[in-house]
Amino acid sequence: MESGIASINLNATASNYTIAGNLVTKESSFTRTTGATGKVVDAWFAYDNVNTVYGGTVALNPRTLLLPQMRGYGQLPDLAIAMSQNAALLGKVEAFTKLNLMTASPVAANDDMVNDNTPQAHTNVASCLIVNEFTCRLAA
Repeated sequence: MESGIASINLNATASNYTIAGNLVTKESSFTRTTGATGKVVDAWFAYDNVNTVYGGTVALNPRTLLLPQMRGYGQLPDLAIAMSQNAALLGKVEAFTKLNLMTASPVAANDDMVNDNTPQAHTNVASCLIVNEFTCRLAA
């Protein structure tokens, strides 16, 4: 046998334990051509669709640590990472934090806060409106 495997036992038995956070529900065995045996398991790999981890490299700008944060999802990085990669976005978020939201006037889609496509660098936001809260409209 080229693979070194002589046989695989397909009669798995039920089990219930974890290996490195992954649930194992069944296990069986295999035999090598040398006569040595090994274990085969049915492992359910743990994953999290919500708590994703940014896979790129970034030098995190310390200024982002004192600003509002938003989680990234999928391939969208957290806001701190996006601001560290885009100085214009960082400036916009810093400017936003200095606004008095109780007295702020509406921001039109052509206002400087949103017109330069800076929000698109982080999300697919088309325009924002500030009236006692921050509301954004997604691009179609």
